Amino acid sequence: MESWPGNRDGLANVLSRLPTKAFLGLKSVSKDWCHFISDLMSESSFTGQHSKRKEPTSGFFYQERFKWYDDDIKFVSYITAGKEGVQAHRRVLEFLPEYIVVQASSNGLICGRSCFGSQHQLIYICNPINKEWISLPFPQFDTKSSLALAFDPFSDVKDDATNFKVVRVYEADTEMNKSLFVFDVYSSENKTWRMSVEICHRSQQLFKNKGIFVAGYLYWLTDGDQILMFDPENELSLLIAVPFLRAEYRSIPQMCLGEYKGKLCYVVVSVDGLVLWVLEDMFTSVWKLEHSVALQLLEVKHQSFPDNTVMRIQNQVVPWIDPLIVTEGQLFMRVSGDIFLYDFNTGDMKMPCNLSMLGFNYACSPLVLPYTASLVPLRDV
Repeated sequence: MESWPGNRDGLANVLSRLPTKAFLGLKSVSKDWCHFISDLMSESSFTGQHSKRKEPTSGFFYQERFKWYDDDIKFVSYITAGKEGVQAHRRVLEFLPEYIVVQASSNGLICGRSCFGSQHQLIYICNPINKEWISLPFPQFDTKSSLALAFDPFSDVKDDATNFKVVRVYEADTEMNKSLFVFDVYSSENKTWRMSVEICHRSQQLFKNKGIFVAGYLYWLTDGDQILMFDPENELSLLIAVPFLRAEYRSIPQMCLGEYKGKLCYVVVSVDGLVLWVLEDMFTSVWKLEHSVALQLLEVKHQSFPDNTVMRIQNQVVPWIDPLIVTEGQLFMRVSGDIFLYDFNTGDMKMPCNLSMLGFNYACSPLVLPYTASLVPLRDV
């Protein structure tokens, strides 16, 4: 950059320490800055170095889906809730060649699949920040599969490539009428799918159909009292018992998985309130109770939160409060027709938006993915 009197490499080193949003904001300073930032974004060495910084959650991808039908709802919303207010964007994935159904997110990357009816039947891995993407074949196009994405920028970003794994888990029956969880693994290093030798005996079905990546492991919630774990590095699986059995609650509980202080967390909503457990030891299913807050307290502290939630939960036909995902201690949940963000660390509550801002199908079980902005490159994959 001709107008900058200092050393270019030194300046690039300083800029590599900026958060993604602040870094991209420098484009608006001047034409010289715009060209300089664009040049840096084209360099794999810079973007690889920058993407190894831990950044807070930038927002949430939200996509409605039909609970009882195989049809896909094509529209994807991206929600941000910050000091500048709440914004819902609809065109953040328009750089892709077709509509997709989002499946997983991991450290700046989004994984999605072609909508049913598409002639391509592909899986897409993309970075919405730099609009880079790749596609890979879907081993079996069906509604019973769940996809998860394993990507750790601290170990998987190299000077010449970005590595990741996609894991497909699905249910299979044996000749002995035993049900199993089976895993297919795609590695970007060898660019092939293969069936893992690992299997896991199944007594329950996957629930909410999302796999999350926390501290090197993938986890899926089931509709029973266990969580499915898969280690993508060593290809080992495990069923982890939840802290409390469903039958022990005084109402029908609603659950979700998430991340809290770098560990897997399990959140339960019932008449007893919002409860957050943290997994301490997966092999012995040891959990630590981290937070518990009564619903009545939320009603008193936050005027936007509905009244009489305990009674509504007791009389619910469909879940009145539906927890969807936790990230960095923030619970993203649907409360009747509104979206709320509750911070377990501070006790703060936000109401980012009404569901009418996000779509038109209210009888749905939405897919919600936390997203962290990143410059992680995909062009060399």
